[in-house]
Amino acid sequence: MSSEHAPVLVYGATGFTGRHCVAALERMGQPYWVGGRNADALQAVAGPGCVGVRVAEASNPRAAFEGVGCVISTVGPFARHGLPVLDAAIAAGVPYVDTTAEQSFLTMARTRDAAAVAAGVTALPACGVEYLPMFLGAALLGDGPVETWLWLDDFLPTRGSVRSMVAMAGVGPAPRPREVRSGDRSGWAIGIPGAESVLVHPDCHTHLMLGRWEALAFRLGWPIARWFDGDRLGDRIADRLADPTAEQSARARFTVIVSRGDAAVRLDGEDVYASTGRFAATTALALARGEARVAGVRAAGEALEPQRLLAAIGLEAKRCPAPV
Repeated sequence: MSSEHAPVLVYGATGFTGRHCVAALERMGQPYWVGGRNADALQAVAGPGCVGVRVAEASNPRAAFEGVGCVISTVGPFARHGLPVLDAAIAAGVPYVDTTAEQSFLTMARTRDAAAVAAGVTALPACGVEYLPMFLGAALLGDGPVETWLWLDDFLPTRGSVRSMVAMAGVGPAPRPREVRSGDRSGWAIGIPGAESVLVHPDCHTHLMLGRWEALAFRLGWPIARWFDGDRLGDRIADRLADPTAEQSARARFTVIVSRGDAAVRLDGEDVYASTGRFAATTALALARGEARVAGVRAAGEALEPQRLLAAIGLEAKRCPAPV
């Protein structure tokens, strides 16, 4: 890859996902900035490819964004911390990528679409494992609504992921699990608030694939979450957990299937968190190189050429049976 562009900035670089973004840029041999609140902690995660530290609070980080090629935001829970980072990137005229999986934040981010278009800024939320393959698969199938299906095998959530998941729990009616199969993949589908219905088409549907007993527990726990403050409950649960080890993270695998009618594509990968770091870093580099086809708050498959980005992130989309 060429490095003939301003270095990207990993904002939130000291967090679990932020460190994986830094590691991805190091492996690619790409120069980068690290950004966040604590200068000492940022220095500790900076590798040989780091060109400097940008210190700023997430509530007002614009000064830290001047002169960077693209901002990668990993400051979850995004519904709580993410919007000022997006606003600052647009105000600074800097392309933006993040790793959110929170539909509530995506809805907030879409309200900035007109401002991003006016500023000529391309902002691509949800570029982690949960949604980037889905966006690219949807783009390969053409315009219109899709259904997406996500399997996460041997997956352990980070503390940040737990905060985000608990904050989303209880939104809308309790999901009804149903058993589905596509080729060698099967499981119980739980409808979840997804990114596709915000950034691809309002009639998209997103499904998390679980085992039978996991799906039942998910359904029973959904209405219970309505009785609690999601942010406070998420913090209390996350404070009692530890982030996955490198070995645990490396064991995690994922399968994504995107379908429209009888047409479907499947994408498989491994090491969920390292993949998220690679996906976000690769997408940010594409924006820094000026490859965006459109400005605004958009899905990655709309703003970037999907086959080219798939090749860059190391995934192959294969035709498969639609889940039934």
